[in-house]
Amino acid sequence: MKLSFDDIKNIVFGSEKTSQGDYISFFRFSEKEKLAYSSSEGFTNKTYATAGIRFDFYTDASSISFDYKMIRASSRNFAIFDIYINGIFTDAITHLDVEVEFTDSYRKKLPEGKKRITIFLPNLYSMQIKNFVLEDATVLKPYEYKMKIVSYGDSITQGYDARFPSYSYINQLSIKLDAFVHNKAIGGDIFRPDLLENKAFMPDIVTVAYGTNDWVKSSQEEFSYNMRTFIKNIAMNYTTSKIFVITPIWRRDYDKIVPLGTLDEVVNAISNECVKYSNIKVITGTDCLPHTDLLFSKDGVHPNDLGMLTYSSNLYKKILSLL
Repeated sequence: MKLSFDDIKNIVFGSEKTSQGDYISFFRFSEKEKLAYSSSEGFTNKTYATAGIRFDFYTDASSISFDYKMIRASSRNFAIFDIYINGIFTDAITHLDVEVEFTDSYRKKLPEGKKRITIFLPNLYSMQIKNFVLEDATVLKPYEYKMKIVSYGDSITQGYDARFPSYSYINQLSIKLDAFVHNKAIGGDIFRPDLLENKAFMPDIVTVAYGTNDWVKSSQEEFSYNMRTFIKNIAMNYTTSKIFVITPIWRRDYDKIVPLGTLDEVVNAISNECVKYSNIKVITGTDCLPHTDLLFSKDGVHPNDLGMLTYSSNLYKKILSLL
């Protein structure tokens, strides 16, 4: 069975828009949302990363194959996608130290009978596909998730620096909650009120995780306005959703003082603003991850794969206690 464009649209999750060209492309931001980044070429490029986007379906195929194109959409030069079969992580297709753009093909023999196939696309590259074939398939059925998540944030929520895309904390959280994600995070971003728009659906959960870039980039006036406006708007936009605002996690230079003050002061400002809204719960990020370099990449800011797994495990327990 060679999958049609409509077949692929039916089994992809986390994509705001799916478009047909030489390859099929997936976009996690709407055109209106992308306008919030139109003044920055770097930020605009990151909107094309396929963070949070996945295929998830049941099939009885004997093998799976497709051609793909990778285009860099971050400051990182690794492009990886993960394959799960019946919820078990079975394959990671890794491209390390790669070019800005390249093409390749994937083929894998599958176990007999009906099975669930989940493919997590790269968080830091854009992955496009064509010639998607499920050999000998008579069944193609999308997986039915119990929940929907919309996640806002910076590089850590986009997926830096997990090598395996399924290991990013927001993807791990979605696995634990049986949810799919619309990932609206951009590396280097701050509270950005212009990003928010009313969605065509009301998600079950909204997560917000900004502050660490505001701390080093923003003046007190800019931070105060952006943070308060964003939090007010998100409370008004998602009136029936469970909203969790996660304050900044630990970083190696947590104790330094910048013009905005200490990071603890930023954490307190965010927490104090959120208590004004009954539909927002605050989760203290510094409680979600041990304060050790072993869980971070060399920059001491972005969790590595182990850090992401630890973060997601602790965050899941905190969210579960608040649902």
